[in-house]
Amino acid sequence: MTGQPGKFDKIILFISVALILSIALNLNQYHQLGKLTQKMNQLMSEVSYIRMETQNQAQDIRSSLAEFREEQRWVTPVEIHPSLTDEGKALTVLLTWQVKEYEEGSPVGFFYRRQGEQAFASLAAENVGGNTFQVKFPIDGIPHRPAFRIHFNVKNPSGTNDDKKAEEAKPVKPDLEGPGYLYDYYINVRQGGQVRSTELSRLDLGKLALYHFSPVTVQIEEDQRRGELHVSIYEEGPLEPQHRLVGAYLEVYPDQKSSDGNPAEISLKKGTTTLRYAEREVPVYEASFQGETKSLSRIVARVEYEDGQVFRHQIWP
Repeated sequence: MTGQPGKFDKIILFISVALILSIALNLNQYHQLGKLTQKMNQLMSEVSYIRMETQNQAQDIRSSLAEFREEQRWVTPVEIHPSLTDEGKALTVLLTWQVKEYEEGSPVGFFYRRQGEQAFASLAAENVGGNTFQVKFPIDGIPHRPAFRIHFNVKNPSGTNDDKKAEEAKPVKPDLEGPGYLYDYYINVRQGGQVRSTELSRLDLGKLALYHFSPVTVQIEEDQRRGELHVSIYEEGPLEPQHRLVGAYLEVYPDQKSSDGNPAEISLKKGTTTLRYAEREVPVYEASFQGETKSLSRIVARVEYEDGQVFRHQIWP
């Protein structure tokens, strides 16, 4: 019986030693894991720093290349002056540029073609002082009326927005956004018995119409459950046009099968709306009235401008 306590003490001692060794190993592993985590964090910080430095160096290189190109450019980019002049039957727009290190008396020519054409036409540039030159560039068919962008939305009987756009009411883009108003051009200078020419560049005259009239956006929403139409009309453009919208009306033509076809005139009330992309308020003209598109033959918008000009445009169908 006297041997039992000694044996029990040995077991307790063994367990205690094993426990201490286990704790020591766990502490060592925890310490190693902490060191590994610290190294990983340091490595990630170094990678982030290298990435940032690489981006900064790339930006510096791009800036240096842009400065180098600008220094090597001997003709400044062509500037478009939107003030249109009527030269007989053809409209012209003024184009200007500067020639660096220009020798007085050297002829300067402007060569251009519509994109897609082969042959170039030319204009003799006029020196308007120092090294500044200009040409009156002929343009055909600039529309002296606003462009209409029409959106048609149906709110169906379930109350959800179907957001379907009728084919007859798809958005209309300004005429000058087409490829017919994109030109290739280059400039040459006869100087000291030699001809020096610039690289081929592009001239985009597709925005000139916006200097006269901002695009007119028309939003039509038909609530089929309530049998109601809501129309809003407002100007939407990045520029300050020469002509400003001051009033809007609707001419609503009923289906000729069920009436005499005489239109009802609806005056739109003026309010304000916020352009999402520009975060600025613009005047909006709105009206709601009872009716369904299936019982109408057409809707015509009539817009009036501060200088007295009036334009009519069919907005449905």
